[in-house]
Amino acid sequence: MSAQVTAQESELLRVARAVVGQTSYAEVERILSAQRAAPDQLGPTAMGLLEETLSRGVGLALLRGGGWRQERTKRLWERTPLPPIDFQAGSYQLLQWMLRSPLAEGGLKALPGKTTSGWADEALLALALTMVADTPCERGFASQARVRSSALCWVLQPAALARAGELGPDLPELSLAEGAPLTFFLEALQPTLARAWVKMEEGKRSASDPAELARVGRAQAAVLGALFKAAEASKRRELLGFVIEASAQVLREQPKADDWVRNLSPTTSLRDRTEARRQAGALLKSLARMRAWDQEHRAIRFFEEDYQKAQGLVKAWEVLGDAGFREAERLVSELENPV
Repeated sequence: MSAQVTAQESELLRVARAVVGQTSYAEVERILSAQRAAPDQLGPTAMGLLEETLSRGVGLALLRGGGWRQERTKRLWERTPLPPIDFQAGSYQLLQWMLRSPLAEGGLKALPGKTTSGWADEALLALALTMVADTPCERGFASQARVRSSALCWVLQPAALARAGELGPDLPELSLAEGAPLTFFLEALQPTLARAWVKMEEGKRSASDPAELARVGRAQAAVLGALFKAAEASKRRELLGFVIEASAQVLREQPKADDWVRNLSPTTSLRDRTEARRQAGALLKSLARMRAWDQEHRAIRFFEEDYQKAQGLVKAWEVLGDAGFREAERLVSELENPV
């Protein structure tokens, strides 16, 4: 006779599959929007299925999210040791909490734990945040202390976190030192990060609340500022390539400055709309620093130590090019100094 799982175990497994991208948010929206009973413990069959779902799902998310790409002629697993995919109790608590909590409602009980304990747990947390971003479940999830303490969540979904509340002291340290989890994530997820940041820029065009738009811009600026500082300290500027990719995709549509703020409510104060406009260009404004880096790379001579690495960045960043840098500067100027 085949082994069985209980109804509660089945629902928890459905949530896990959706989080790692094996099914969609739509498949579990009803489960997440209402309070459900969650199993305190899993039987051996359900536990085996959960471990397989999480390990395969997170591994595939990293490979499909960009780990497959060749960087410096090597794929992710050829240029950096892959850490073991080892989930701690926090991941099971996350899925239990998602099942028990009506995420679309207010007054949720807090997600257990204040920080994640391992890189695989943090990856799962960020995947869960991405799944609920731009849905009725976003605010309840993004307001949790454990989510807001995650470096990867801030880098991947700063807009969702900002919509749930002002940045304040929440931004954790963003370290790109060798062996740091965030370094590994940025090695693996460049295309995923680029897509996420493009989607954030597109989302600004439908924003009606200037205070919310300003919060998103401030959060983006804080995250990018911390990443630039970390990249300089670790000499890993290539890990900021997703900023170039995202900006190139945004500018390819030939947007106008007013596109970022065109749907702001006219009934709100001029002061608030002006602040929102000033903050809306955070991504494009960050390119001024990357343009300075690009000029540094081009000035390195062939006999200098970092010549090959610099030339690799020059080539990779040509997707934006000097014309793109200039267009970004023009748009930022128009946002900050409207006629």
